[in-house]
This record gives sequence, C-alpha cells and structure tokens, in this order.
Amino acid sequence: MRLAERGRLDLDDPIAKHFLVLASVAQGATIRHLLSHTSGLSSVNIADDPTQPFAPPQILAALAGRPREFAPGERFRYNNHGYLLLGLVAQAVQLSRNGKTMATAPKVVDFPAPSSASLDADAPRAR
Repeated sequence: MRLAERGRLDLDDPIAKHFLVLASVAQGATIRHLLSHTSGLSSVNIADDPTQPFAPPQILAALAGRPREFAPGERFRYNNHGYLLLGLVAQAVQLSRNGKTMATAPKVVDFPAPSSASLDADAPRAR
C-alpha cells in the first residue's frame, strides 16, 4: 500500500503488467484484486512440499499452468498466492527504482516450516 501511496504502483494495474507469463490466466485481474482475494487465480497448493523453498519463476509457472477459479471481481476466495505475487510485485518495483531487475533478485522464496516452539502455547513470546 505504501508503494501505491507514493505513486510507484497503481492498484488498478493489471497483474500481467508485472508478470507477462500470467497474461491469459490473470486476464482482467489487477493488483487490487490480489489485495482483496478476488483475483480468481488458483488457490490450490503450487508446491508438492511447501516446506521446501522455491524460486519466483516456479511460482509463476505453477500459477500460469492452472486455470482460474472464477472471473476477477466475481467473488471472494482467500488465496495465499495473491500475497506471494504482491510480494514479488513490490520487490520488482523496488528493484526497478534502484536500476535493477528481478534477474538480480534473490532466486528463492523460503517459507520455513513452523517450529515446535512456534506451536507451543507455553513458548516465550516476543514483546
């Protein structure tokens, strides 16, 4: 949202503006649709083992290979993939400001598995 407030990102930009590989599956979907969980993109897990890191090109290829679930804006469906894409958009916008591209960005998105401590109700909490 800060990128939009600063005029560096338009919430009504089509997703395909940032990810051409998603042009057909995300036709009509915008950044605003990603934020509101109304993009219609597939919400099916894109990784066989979500505890293993995977690269942005793998994320995009997996989403491009799945049919959308509904037309953008047609309905609400919580979708973590939207937030993955939003993170990649934010990263790309920040990199372009610094004269870089996604080719120079980190190659892996690492989502570590929750530790037993994070699931333990008696574990110390950050304050």
